[in-house]
Parts: sequence; C-alpha cells; structure tokens
Amino acid sequence: MKKLAILFLPLLAVSACATADSRTNSAFQTPSNIGYLGQTLTNATRGNDISLTGDGYAYAVGEEINGDFAGYAGIVPTTSVTAPPVLGSATWSGTYNLAQITGIELSTNGLQGYAASSTGAVSLTANFAAGSLIGSSTDLDLTVNGTFVGSNLSGSVSYRGLNGALTGLVGAGGAVGAFQGNSGTDLYAGGFMVGTP
Repeated sequence: MKKLAILFLPLLAVSACATADSRTNSAFQTPSNIGYLGQTLTNATRGNDISLTGDGYAYAVGEEINGDFAGYAGIVPTTSVTAPPVLGSATWSGTYNLAQITGIELSTNGLQGYAASSTGAVSLTANFAAGSLIGSSTDLDLTVNGTFVGSNLSGSVSYRGLNGALTGLVGAGGAVGAFQGNSGTDLYAGGFMVGTP
C-alpha cells in the first residue's frame, strides 16, 4: 500500500470550505486497445485484464493534475461478445481486479490517502430471460447487481460496502464488466471477466 500526498503551492491553496469529498471523482473512461487509461493521472495505480482475443477491461486510480484524486474504469474497445440467448441461465466464474484509494483526507499538507490493489475470484449468474447478472466474489468483498438489454450491461456494484456503477457486455458464454465508486473518503475502479465472453 502506498500513501499519496500532495503539497499545494501558495497559488493553489485550498479554500477554507473545501473538503476531501469535493476533491474526489470516479467515472467511466474508454481505455486504449491495449488497456491504458487515466492519461491525466499521476502517481497512478493501473491495471487491466485482456484476453488473447482482445476482450477485457482497464482501470486506474491516482492524482489529477490539480491535486484531486480520481478513479477510472472502462471496457477495452476490442471487446466483443456473442449475443446472449433469450431463455435459460448460466453461472460463470472468473476474476475481479481493482485499485483503490482509502482514508482520503484533506490535511494542512494537501489531499492524502492510501493506494492499494485487490484481486479475487468471482461467480456471477446470468438470467437471460430476466436480463440480470448477479453474484459476488468468494471473499464477499464485491457484489454485482447488473441488468442487460441485448449484450449491454449496466447496474451497480458494492465493494466493501461502498456502492458504485457498472458497465460492460454480456454474451452467450460470459461477461466483461468495469466498475467504479467514490464516497469522498474512499474511491475504487476495477473490473471483472467471467466465463468466455
């Protein structure tokens, strides 16, 4: 785990009413085909998971040029899936990966927090008739509550109790998802790949 700390120059002094909450952000961003994103971040923790066929996701957390902390996640543009069936269900296993910054606070020395990465096994069940993708990691740190129309996945996740947003693709043989969340004092960005999308 590494600690991120930013010292502000006098011209960039934080106003008295600023809070750590107003200085953090998480969002979806489209990565490059090789899984690079968060180009504006420094002191970044980055990662990706891309299959040999080009399916996958990427994520990054770090410091923006203005000193704010941010996290980004997205699906690699080369990702493609076979259209899911309209009936039946399937349970897929795979892995999730994420990066996070925790314990974010605004001190006299600037915005500070602790960066770390996490990975684990995940099992998700797709109900094709209902258009749902639901499940959790084996360590129960991550829960997924997704819905899909056609192949397009959206919905929510929760990582250690912090809610976040989900995007991705669901196919006949698996799913790829990217997610991100932010509470002001903690933020994360990551993804999962289950089955064979």
